[in-house]
Amino acid sequence: MLKIEKIVSLSLSLLLVVSFIVIFYFARGYRWDMRTNRIEGTGILSANSTPEGAMVYIDNKPYSATNTSIGSLKPGEYTVKIQKQGYSSWQKEISIKKELITEVEALLTRIYPELKPLTFTGAQKPLLSPDKQKIVFSASINGDTSLWLLEIVERPFNIASNARQILTNTEDTMYTEATLTWSPDSKELLLTLDQISLLLNTITKSTQEVENPQETKQKWQKEIDIEENKLLQNLSSDLVKKINGLEHKEWSPDRNFILYQETNEQQTIFKIINFSPDKLVSPTQKSPSPAPEYTEKTIYSTPQTTLTKLVWYPDSKHLIVLEKDNPEATRGKLSLIEADGENKCEFFSGIIKDNHIFPFSSGTKAAILTTFNPESEEYNLYSVSLR
Repeated sequence: MLKIEKIVSLSLSLLLVVSFIVIFYFARGYRWDMRTNRIEGTGILSANSTPEGAMVYIDNKPYSATNTSIGSLKPGEYTVKIQKQGYSSWQKEISIKKELITEVEALLTRIYPELKPLTFTGAQKPLLSPDKQKIVFSASINGDTSLWLLEIVERPFNIASNARQILTNTEDTMYTEATLTWSPDSKELLLTLDQISLLLNTITKSTQEVENPQETKQKWQKEIDIEENKLLQNLSSDLVKKINGLEHKEWSPDRNFILYQETNEQQTIFKIINFSPDKLVSPTQKSPSPAPEYTEKTIYSTPQTTLTKLVWYPDSKHLIVLEKDNPEATRGKLSLIEADGENKCEFFSGIIKDNHIFPFSSGTKAAILTTFNPESEEYNLYSVSLR
């Protein structure tokens, strides 16, 4: 009787060990291959999309709806396509490796975007704040010409922000003719006129005269330089020198990428420098680690005869592309591309005044200056829905 109990106990122990081993390797993606009669390592695809509920195709075969994980995929190269009715398609070549989860994230734009007016009485010379959440512009209403402020942020229940009047022209001072400069914290505007310079608080709408506007600009530029130096302090001297020598550079919202452009006789070339944040020196480290690695990639190129402008999308994973046939053209088109230059999707085509494109901080919309009356000289700010 005791012998039988020992056998049963040993059998149960062995079963538990075998079960643990099976579960362990199953969780790591190993499966029995009926064709080879061997245990083969597989990988997992984690497919996500915005909006959710799009269909995932792998090598043109439907699998599941996002957001989901698809397992038991043999290591190798696959074509992954994500589609949702009413939205642009997303497609990319991906590599599946055994025991690893490969993530893909598709941002789908509407094929027929919704347009809504943000202003109704015209908007001139719009200027975006450094925090990308405010636009200051000039407009006339009831005979008064004023500076106006519009916040391009999403509010609860999708309530739109209304532009508010912040400074009205007088007989003596034409504020709307001033050269405008935003403060780095996006709270103040420096108005520079021939006769006077003013500092305008956009929150309280109070103003104060500035005796030396150049000194104020230099102070603000010093603040900007200090913040950029913080981003560069752990980089190699050669890389810092390269970055400081770039023209037309723009940091991504998460500060992990730099977009810049180069020109030659035929083309304008857009490139991205991609930093590795995990290699940056920690503030608690006593000695610096090696300079972080980075990659540099050409993501877009266009003939010199055309006009092309790229701006960062708020997630730092995409960019919005504005294209016109030539710099004088009034009509153009807007597209969304990934930061690696793939999956370009057009979402608007029409009149775009002064090449302005202002993404909302939420990423759901972008503001443009346009008109839908070709005979009118009045342009207004409109929001274009992206998703």
